[in-house]
Amino acid sequence: MKEQFEIYWNDLTLDCQERLREFLGGNNGNYDVFPITAISDPAAVQIIFVSVWDDGNSEIATQAWYDPEMDIVFGIDAVDAPEVDNLVEQYVIIDDQKYSIEDNEDGTYTVIK
Repeated sequence: MKEQFEIYWNDLTLDCQERLREFLGGNNGNYDVFPITAISDPAAVQIIFVSVWDDGNSEIATQAWYDPEMDIVFGIDAVDAPEVDNLVEQYVIIDDQKYSIEDNEDGTYTVIK
């Protein structure tokens, strides 16, 4: 069974509560008792995230999470790595296949297939 994350009325900021109350016609829609939304745990799988540095002289592999529904890589494990200077390439290995990735600038990456 997948876990869910539920968001209730009191989880919202006062400003957000006010805007939602206005949207709902002046009440809170019983969202103090019932969740506004429930987000399921994604069907994420562990994969390998690889960074290639310094003209290919240093390759650093670590574990990360991949959401196949969204083609998003996230939760990249930090590792102690040797001193490196220039990033050459980053890619992921999913089911023994190498895929290029695109940086989303929010700590996640999109898999290019």
